[in-house]
Amino acid sequence: MKNSAFLLVVGAALYAQTASITGRVTDSSAAVIPAVSITVESVETSVKTSVVTNEDGYYTVPQLPRTYSKMIDYGTGTWNGETLGGAVIQNFNNLRADRSVAELDQTHRFILNGAYELQVGKGMHGLAKTLVRGWQVGGILSLFGGEPLGLNSAVNNTFSQGGGQRPNWTGVSPKLDNPTPDHWFDTSQFSSPAPYAFGNAGRTSSGNRAATTRQLVLTLSKRTQITEKLDLQFRAEFFNFTNTPHFDPPNVSFGNQLFGVVSAQGNQPRIVQFALKLNY
Repeated sequence: MKNSAFLLVVGAALYAQTASITGRVTDSSAAVIPAVSITVESVETSVKTSVVTNEDGYYTVPQLPRTYSKMIDYGTGTWNGETLGGAVIQNFNNLRADRSVAELDQTHRFILNGAYELQVGKGMHGLAKTLVRGWQVGGILSLFGGEPLGLNSAVNNTFSQGGGQRPNWTGVSPKLDNPTPDHWFDTSQFSSPAPYAFGNAGRTSSGNRAATTRQLVLTLSKRTQITEKLDLQFRAEFFNFTNTPHFDPPNVSFGNQLFGVVSAQGNQPRIVQFALKLNY
């Protein structure tokens, strides 16, 4: 007899954050049911994904979300306690000049995650089976594009009694092919406007962005069934497994001696942690 189950997944977000779907199939007496076909369908895309439960009744359905988007606004204030730059309107009589790609824009976002139970130890019995069976490897790979940089000026010489000021821009892209923390973009493309004049640089530069995010999280876990309703789970988790640094945005205040310089790291170095959990 072939068993099957169907799950309907509903979700809509500009920046989708999803995780794998994991569960266990049992009957009315709480006995596990192996070899059950599980099908998940996305309401938005009608894409179906099917998996089969293992001999212990467990299943994992990985998700493969990717978004392509563009966010445009007239200004982004302090976000999560951080001033993103370019948030002050330059000329209140010309709001159109402040319409630009938002500092929160991330054109590309890709997340790949899944889990796989190692198929080892078949045919073993006793202690050997207990030690070898039930190991599972999982991971989450996150790839995000960098956010656009919003420029401003350290000194406001417009004397406009309000608003802010941005530098003048030559029109040549300041993006560098190989940016470094000490020289993230070509600062020579910007200059100070004349007194009583607004700068012509846009509020943000879509082609001049902060660092991309490349993050890999790995897990190694083992579930050991002690009794019918009691099991022990061991987990080893590796955050930022590749120990890849993610740089904070550079200084975007024209006239500041650190203009165009990255002075901080935006993520943690590799972190390893272990856990032991008793499920009952």
